[in-house]
Amino acid sequence: MTKGDQRMGIKLGTHVSADCADDELLFLRQLGVEHVRVHFAVDQDDPGYVGQVCERFRAAGIEIYSVVYMLYQAREIAFALPGREEIFRRFARFVRTMGDHGLHTLEYDFFLYAPLPVTGEALTRHCPTRSFDIRRARALPPAVDHTPTPEEMWSAYEDFMEAILPVAASAGVRLALHPDDPPVPHLLGVPRLFADIAGLSRAMRHFDSPFWGILFCVGTWAEGGTAMGMELCEAIRFFAERGKLFTVHLRNVTSPLPAFAETFLDNGYVDMAEVMHTLVDTGFDGLVIPDHFPALTGDAEGRASLAYALGVMRGLLSSAERSGFR
Repeated sequence: MTKGDQRMGIKLGTHVSADCADDELLFLRQLGVEHVRVHFAVDQDDPGYVGQVCERFRAAGIEIYSVVYMLYQAREIAFALPGREEIFRRFARFVRTMGDHGLHTLEYDFFLYAPLPVTGEALTRHCPTRSFDIRRARALPPAVDHTPTPEEMWSAYEDFMEAILPVAASAGVRLALHPDDPPVPHLLGVPRLFADIAGLSRAMRHFDSPFWGILFCVGTWAEGGTAMGMELCEAIRFFAERGKLFTVHLRNVTSPLPAFAETFLDNGYVDMAEVMHTLVDTGFDGLVIPDHFPALTGDAEGRASLAYALGVMRGLLSSAERSGFR
């Protein structure tokens, strides 16, 4: 496959911050990365600044494929708190700014916890990594004073989409929803809407727009196992066939719930070769990035870990493309 052909197919990349250093961009180019997901902090939403970031990445030979705007985590959105109308207006302005600068995919979630819930630390091939046990999580204090009902949470999500989705459609920006991680129906006092295929399908039917779709997190789906209501690769095909598979995160875990630890792509219970074959077979041509990769000794910046993950992914993609799977 030529370089030009590769750009028409799956794009392998990673996530970076909007204010990342120039040497980080150079490192990514040395790894062969040409597409990235860029995180904009809440205070980095000035249209002029967004334009400067776009120009800097383009000058480095890197295309911003998708964006995260951290304002989506505002609790005013999820719990219908005072001030959310102003947040909606600010969020809508950022979406219009994205469209103005040729940025066409925005990723977000609705599980509202940063960082992700963790109940302990595990070792995977002697590397520290996140672990989670739902039985331990039940003993954690609630994250909210008032426990909302599932329908109250749905109403809040519906209000968010009604405020933002029309703006996104007008700006040509796709909204890619990450499923709940970990995918459990209730956590830290908050009902979870998107912890299985039923919840995601409900939203897909309700928001019938080409600009509403899924950030398919392989690690999250693996965490849920059979409780997701659809096998992992079947779910990839399900969303791809409906034009709802916008971006993909690759991550492996040791086992499905009730307990799991994150691990290397080639070290968990999910067959990542089958996952990549499935993505190729569906004709998916979006961004695939590694997710939550374990930290290697002496690698404080995570560069060796990223290089390892991308190397594994590049091998998987090359094998899938050459195997005649399609």
